[in-house]
Amino acid sequence: MMKSEPLTKRINYPQKLGVFGSFFLMEHLSLFKLPFEELIFTWQTKEVSVKSRCYLRIYWLSFDRAVVIVSDLSDNLGLPIIYGGKELITLVCCHFKLTLGKIMWLEYFPTQNSQKLDLYYGVQLFSNKIIRYQLTKEYVERLLSTH
Repeated sequence: MMKSEPLTKRINYPQKLGVFGSFFLMEHLSLFKLPFEELIFTWQTKEVSVKSRCYLRIYWLSFDRAVVIVSDLSDNLGLPIIYGGKELITLVCCHFKLTLGKIMWLEYFPTQNSQKLDLYYGVQLFSNKIIRYQLTKEYVERLLSTH
């Protein structure tokens, strides 16, 4: 059973969180004219008693369609997003009243050394299983610039 918590901290862009690491993608994507919400999201599963935290940005394509980008925080003591994906997706959809079939979920893994090494994964939830596929930075940029 998941526990829903209120959002713990809103970020007023372009403030940078030192714990997040590389903000290149997030800064660059903010140039697109899509409305978005950006925050630190706190969540917890029944299996792990420690609260987990992640960076979350939601780009609203319409009133019920969105691109959701999540990334780990370096000071997160709970589950990394890659291990809590199913629960995190479900909780975010419930919290923001999103329909699973109307979102594109992206996981972003920045590197400290080179933005060229940053990793981007599309994530889909099928029959209670997570399917991840790698995306290029250019694909993500095109995705958000065409809406």
